[in-house]
Amino acid sequence: MDVRYLGKEERIRTRSMWEEVFSGDSSAFVDYYYTHKASQNEILVIEEDSEIHAMLQLNPYDIFTGGQTWRTRYIVGVATDPGFRHRGYMRILLHRMLKDMYGNGEAFTFLMPAAEAIYRPFDFRFVYDQGQCRIGMEKISPAIEMLKKRLHGLPAAKAVEAMDCRLFEEKDSDLLAEFSNRILEGRYGVFARRDALYYRTLLAEAASENGGILLFMTDKKLSGYCVYALGEAVEVREPVCEKGQEAEFAAAMLEQLKIYDRELHFIGIEDIFFEEMLSENGGMVDAEKKPMIMARIVDLKHFASCLRTDGPVAVKIRVTDGIIRENDRTFWFRSDGDGKLLLEETSESGDFEAGIGVLTAFLFGYISAEEFVAETEACRSGLQSCETPEADKILRELANIKVPGKLFLNEIV
Repeated sequence: MDVRYLGKEERIRTRSMWEEVFSGDSSAFVDYYYTHKASQNEILVIEEDSEIHAMLQLNPYDIFTGGQTWRTRYIVGVATDPGFRHRGYMRILLHRMLKDMYGNGEAFTFLMPAAEAIYRPFDFRFVYDQGQCRIGMEKISPAIEMLKKRLHGLPAAKAVEAMDCRLFEEKDSDLLAEFSNRILEGRYGVFARRDALYYRTLLAEAASENGGILLFMTDKKLSGYCVYALGEAVEVREPVCEKGQEAEFAAAMLEQLKIYDRELHFIGIEDIFFEEMLSENGGMVDAEKKPMIMARIVDLKHFASCLRTDGPVAVKIRVTDGIIRENDRTFWFRSDGDGKLLLEETSESGDFEAGIGVLTAFLFGYISAEEFVAETEACRSGLQSCETPEADKILRELANIKVPGKLFLNEIV
């Protein structure tokens, strides 16, 4: 058995496994993937007698995290040949991948799980809940009218007309990248940074699903965008607009999309749209925040370099990591007096013990300090209920760790 990364010219050999395991993907989408994504990624496989039995694929993204931009890999295409399952192949690949990532200096990695239970044993935890909703065909026009009524000082007939819509073209790539980076950096602490290549690739992905990217303009200035794909429903991903133009944008977007005469399924909705769109009167149905992205810290000291503090921190945590031994030790989390979080190894005993998985959820801000200690050895030592002055102090200092901020990760592959 050989565990190795395929050369660029070999990656196409995994296509048949992708088509078998991910049979719901259309041929057009798989064509797109192996043309635009597999040509730029890494594919780790288990191979015997020149036959590939298992794989995982690592797609590179520049992720803005806590004021820094890091090259990070998004794990996709995790698959085993049906005839070779239950042999521990995924465990072998994930262990090898994580150790290699640590050796490459990567701070963390992330994935969209088919099932949470597959990845929790490897210390992946949910870090991002994605806003989603559906609008039935019969509810689209009433939703538009409701949004028009929310617009102040504009006649209803002009509310949508004030915002023009056109299809994105490749020549718009720099414009959209600048717009989205500016908007997202002002609202989120973790998101995929965009450039012209990002949007050219995304256009090809949308086209493979009979869709595209819509740009919404006000007085010839870009005001918002969304990505759409046509299937049984219209899937609308990541509707984003300028602050203060949410109602106009939502109305114009629905007006444009209703021409397809099918249900609309929105994914990657910003919180503001739960206020502007997700209301009973607006006709939204099945609105929810759905756990979508899991992450795992790979290099704890590296990841901590992006974190800051809002007050004093001096907590020693015995971190456990059964895969990356460099994380498996006691660390002193402390503030430097200038708002920066420092992480130092110590030979002293920890105040409590925590696994790297639950620590990932805490440091990404997915769970609170109280929820963090409730999942650790700390709850057995009285910290959870703050039974002692020392426990109360530790909880307060954990709460002073300033996490990167809200996440916005809606990439599919």
